[in-house]
Amino acid sequence: MFNEETRTRLVALGERLKQRRQAKGMTLHDLSEASGFHTSYLGRIERAERRPSAPVLRQIAEPLGFTDVELFKMAGYLSDDRTDDRIGKLKDSLKGEIRQAMSNLLEKVDTL
Repeated sequence: MFNEETRTRLVALGERLKQRRQAKGMTLHDLSEASGFHTSYLGRIERAERRPSAPVLRQIAEPLGFTDVELFKMAGYLSDDRTDDRIGKLKDSLKGEIRQAMSNLLEKVDTL
């Protein structure tokens, strides 16, 4: 189903999600209520049986205390190099129309 590299990344992601959820004293049911996803789907993500999409990661990031970027990197949607961090810092520093244009661009990139 997944190649070896993807499988390894998904196993690590699932373990980190489960560890964080348990450290926060949350059950899968609690995370389900906070994120809007069914407990069985969240369990499959934790067991590396499903690869969560970027929108799913975005929904579960906040209840678990992660940033979107952290989860995107763990899932392999963003590289681990500093380029992504620089883009985030640049986005935060932009004003007005430029900031809105950058936000729109990043949203489109997230859907790829």
